[in-house]
Amino acid sequence: MIKGYVFSNQLASNDVDSMIFRKMLDYNDGILNGFEITHTTTSITVGEGTFLIAGRPVGVVGSESVTAGTSVAFCILVLEIDLTQTATPLTFEQASFKIISSGTAYPTVTQEDMDNGGEIYQVELAKFKTTANGITEFTVTAPQLDYDAIQTQIS
Repeated sequence: MIKGYVFSNQLASNDVDSMIFRKMLDYNDGILNGFEITHTTTSITVGEGTFLIAGRPVGVVGSESVTAGTSVAFCILVLEIDLTQTATPLTFEQASFKIISSGTAYPTVTQEDMDNGGEIYQVELAKFKTTANGITEFTVTAPQLDYDAIQTQIS
């Protein structure tokens, strides 16, 4: 059986679409536009923009904020895809911003193989520490897609 993906009256598959993006971009994730990351002593805000994660474009409309704790911890702000969550025409819960943390060292992000049944994929956006006084040593680490390198890769 031959199956069409992007043809008239055929269903475009999100799995195939993301696989194409991933391979074309040599498995790089990053900011496509906007996505400014700022912080206060207690929260982190991600501004409007678009991010490509695991070959899937994710947009922020307006802004999104995440509250940081006040326990002593090494923290990473991540953008996470969780394909076990709901996606309907009216709701989208498969992507979220999360803070992962550890009391002893910066934790490791989870990046399951999304081309082979993986369900959880995280990209680091910022590193920081938390204390009783709030966020300290904040560094934005979100990757920016390098369009020149992408064009070279495609060529």
